[in-house]
Amino acid sequence: MRQLFAAGNGSPSNPNEIGVDVTVKSVISRVARLGIDAIDEAVSPRGNVLYGVKCGPEKCWEVWKELRDALADEYGWWPFISHDGPGEWEWAQPGGEADLPHEHHRETLTRLVTAQSDILEGAEDLASRLGELAPRHPGVTIGAVFARPPEWVCAVAAPECSRLPEILEAPSTPNWIGGPDHPALTYRDHVDVLHAWHRQYDASICYLGANSLMLEVGRPPQTARDVAAVAIEQYAYCYDLDQIFGSIEEVAREQASSPQWFFRWD
Repeated sequence: MRQLFAAGNGSPSNPNEIGVDVTVKSVISRVARLGIDAIDEAVSPRGNVLYGVKCGPEKCWEVWKELRDALADEYGWWPFISHDGPGEWEWAQPGGEADLPHEHHRETLTRLVTAQSDILEGAEDLASRLGELAPRHPGVTIGAVFARPPEWVCAVAAPECSRLPEILEAPSTPNWIGGPDHPALTYRDHVDVLHAWHRQYDASICYLGANSLMLEVGRPPQTARDVAAVAIEQYAYCYDLDQIFGSIEEVAREQASSPQWFFRWD
């Protein structure tokens, strides 16, 4: 992968300084089959460049997949589908979490589960109810979860896709409430959770919005025990899943073993 990041802090450097912006924009233009002038762009207060093309809901999924294959490994730019283009993105001012060094912590998921222990059950008990799982559930789709489908595909430079919430400061989860040891869900918590799922299940962000995200999952869990464990992690991470699926058992049956995972915080 071409080195696009400033040494020391893992933050993206300004692409204009190293002459890759034209190349990345050319790739986006080619894949989206739109002219360079159709690419919108914005620069965050920290200097992160965000590109985006409005390609219509019927093309978003294919454009995202092609851009992921064309940009991620070669250039270190990660695409995502969104309702918001670069000019509509809400940036926070410098001085937050994204300005500090970050090491991934797998135990973040454990802390989230512990913080929600009063509403969660054990994986063994849940697995016993799942029994022999039916064939993999197809999961939710972008078209099914949004009344108005997204039309934008955006891209930003990042060390890995799990860092997007920290760089883009989304999704917002103001109503998530944990225990005394973990009272709030931070952007760094998002990064740690998504990093753990990416390593274990090849889960990558395909949609990112103001209060929701969707993951494409290359290796979903297969056994009842693993599906139950993932469902518990998902419910701890986003207990608003009860508004989408219902009980934690329904999360296990309808999402945890599927190739798409969707989360929305109301």
